Amino acid sequence: MTTSRLHDVTTLAAVKALDGRIYALLTEQELELLWLFAAQGRKVGVRVTVGGEPILSVRTQNEHDRLRSKNSVVAVTAESTPS
Repeated sequence: MTTSRLHDVTTLAAVKALDGRIYALLTEQELELLWLFAAQGRKVGVRVTVGGEPILSVRTQNEHDRLRSKNSVVAVTAESTPS
């Protein structure tokens, strides 16, 4: 998935649909989308956290496992779109 897809309405709707979902239950495709927006979502006013912490702070397999075992909830916040 490329950065240009960040502006796609369908992609934005898909990432917003992840809000409130349990991290451990996301599919590989959903995780890919989540990570894309975690890394580059600021460009379109989207912020992603998991279990109350920025997903980008999760760097090791142990940290991923911790989020999965705690049934951490995904939060997707759409801020005002930067101009």
